[in-house]
Amino acid sequence: MGTMNAPSPAFPVEIAILRKNARESVAVRICEFENVAFVDVRIVDIASGSRPTFSKKGVALRPKLLGDLIAALQEAERQAAALGLLADGGGR
Repeated sequence: MGTMNAPSPAFPVEIAILRKNARESVAVRICEFENVAFVDVRIVDIASGSRPTFSKKGVALRPKLLGDLIAALQEAERQAAALGLLADGGGR
């Protein structure tokens, strides 16, 4: 009996799009480049027409760093709450 290979995922995997302002959003995706998967968090221009334009502004991380990134974001949320930045929906 032969071994079965899992099907290759279709990239990019769209995770979320968060509205940043009237012109931009932040896209969270899992992408692949040269057969290497990575988590991509990128600014997207949503005001440029019918198709969103992904900018060079963003960060690409190895998936194994997701736990560290999540922990850092949770700490940022705790600090923002302690500073009163989240009481009215965030921002100053």
